[in-house]
Amino acid sequence: MKASLLIRRYRFILFIFAGMIVGTVLFNIFIKLKITNADLLGNDYLAIYDSVRINGITVWKYVLKSRMKWLVFLVLAGITKIRIPIYALFTMAAGAGSGILISIMVLKYGLMGIAVFLISIFPQFIFYGIMYVLMLKIFIESTGLVGMRKNLILAGIVIAMFVAGTYMEAFLNPIALKKMYMLIF
Repeated sequence: MKASLLIRRYRFILFIFAGMIVGTVLFNIFIKLKITNADLLGNDYLAIYDSVRINGITVWKYVLKSRMKWLVFLVLAGITKIRIPIYALFTMAAGAGSGILISIMVLKYGLMGIAVFLISIFPQFIFYGIMYVLMLKIFIESTGLVGMRKNLILAGIVIAMFVAGTYMEAFLNPIALKKMYMLIF
């Protein structure tokens, strides 16, 4: 009984790890079948990366626009009756994407690829992760009208985490990546 309660409580963490395993396996199948070209962040791109000046405002507008689609999708999915399967699939897909990216980075850079992957998702995914956990609390663990005030507060925090995450992705992440590539090359 206690094990099933723990699995139910932490099922989304299990989904993300299952997705990472699926993504890694899919990448390995695709690479063996020569279906994919694993040249993410190729040498041509990296050769000019340290000399490129990035316009943070333009990047932030792009990141806001692209991430807003996912936020709207998750909010709309959260108000449906099939929200748990949708959130589970979304979580597994995010894990699969991470598994594929880790595989690509390790294939290209060896063990240093894990550090490249972590730098490429840090620090914005701390904010996105907090945002997602809060959205799970709002939409999965919602207590109806009793929790309405709590949910409004959580929704405000979700919006703040979204803005902070996109800001970090647009302004801080390119600087961190540039420093990481200068250390590697």
